[in-house]
Amino acid sequence: MKFELTEEQRSLQQTLREFATAELRPGAAAREKTGKFPREAIMKLFGMGVFCLIPPDEYDGKRRHFIDYAVAMEELARHDPSVAISLHSHTLCASQISIFGTPEQKGRYLAPLAHGEKLGAWALAEPDVGRDPGHLMTSAVADGDEWRLSGKKSYVTNGSEADIIVVMASTARVKGIGGVSAFIVPGDAPGLRRREITEKRGFRSSGTVALILNDVRVSRADLLGGENQGMMQVLQMRAISRVGVAAMAVGIGMKSLEESIANPGGRFSAGGPVAEFQTIQWMLDGTMTRIADAVISRREKEVLDWLKDGKSSWDISVILGISERTVYFHVSNIMNKLGASNRSQALSIATRLGLVD
Repeated sequence: MKFELTEEQRSLQQTLREFATAELRPGAAAREKTGKFPREAIMKLFGMGVFCLIPPDEYDGKRRHFIDYAVAMEELARHDPSVAISLHSHTLCASQISIFGTPEQKGRYLAPLAHGEKLGAWALAEPDVGRDPGHLMTSAVADGDEWRLSGKKSYVTNGSEADIIVVMASTARVKGIGGVSAFIVPGDAPGLRRREITEKRGFRSSGTVALILNDVRVSRADLLGGENQGMMQVLQMRAISRVGVAAMAVGIGMKSLEESIANPGGRFSAGGPVAEFQTIQWMLDGTMTRIADAVISRREKEVLDWLKDGKSSWDISVILGISERTVYFHVSNIMNKLGASNRSQALSIATRLGLVD
């Protein structure tokens, strides 16, 4: 099934495309090389409301559709995947508190997460068990009015900068997945240490660290969603995660395709432009097909069909009952998605992919 973006979602898409082109892309390669966390860019995105798409309005969020979130992830990932995955981790943190938190927890944590006063992170994976919640080694033990957390978490995105971290821990190891609980841990909690991860091959500026929890104490009130109720929460967060990761993959794939098409003059040492080798053409065709299937909407397909028939933008607007400006918008999106620099090239690519007859 394919969906049409609303006007509000198209506006979000265009705004983020312009921002990412101007603010993210120019410094993305340097940040990837040095591993510098893009705090300035993220704070600007907070100001634009992009990091508060999920919390409900009463906590100063936007509570928009998850399609909005997917649009944001795709556009950011096209230009700086590390910024996109930072939004992803922050969204998981805010979403879990929004869905499972008490009114007191929501009042205390969601507004700062929406405003940009606090950056969130989400911690499940561990060095020895990966992302398997049934075998977590991080433990949480009740101690009076507190919980004491001890253990290690690996590959925590935003972990180097996070002010609020949702941490999954075992509160009844003998119960396996039935003994998992979630906790809201302040980033400055005594006993919480961060260890930089330097061997990453990508997302190097995303602030990804290992967390060491050495008898970290949190209030009883910071148990999220009830004792031994964490597995249900993890499953729901994984559903949200799949939306973000899929959208991010489309964005990265689109940018990779654009870069491939934009460099047809590259040459093999054997002689001849790269783009003239049939194997390379097949590879690009396969990539185009997979990405186009993911991103070309029904209305864009209709516009393509009428363009193929030689109709002008005005003709198409009359036929489809939309404004000529909207036709221009669809044509621009089609060109961007197919990596084309003009309408003729877009039609040629679309024909090769079987998107038009």
